[in-house]
Amino acid sequence: SVSAAYKVSGRLSQPAAGTYEVWSRSPVTCSMLHPDICMRYMVRFAKAASGQNIGFHDIPMRNGRPLQTEDQLGLSLSGGCVRQAPSDAIEMWNWAQLGTVVVVVD
Repeated sequence: SVSAAYKVSGRLSQPAAGTYEVWSRSPVTCSMLHPDICMRYMVRFAKAASGQNIGFHDIPMRNGRPLQTEDQLGLSLSGGCVRQAPSDAIEMWNWAQLGTVVVVVD
């Protein structure tokens, strides 16, 4: 059953539809390809074809500035992760522990 619903920003077709499992969590992390872009409450559940990690997290910051606004959530603005408002990212962080099942649908 659904316990919460909210807008996120992601990327169409990434990750592929399927069933995944949370395998890693970090309170703060930075992009492997762009170390100046960092995000909080990372909950990793998939890998991109490029090898990049894919997970849920709050809106990333570059040099202290957000890459998008909360009003832009719902738009496809991410490289593959699921960007959330900070309050939703905290809820996901608190709920999704290692082993939590994540189902991605088309």
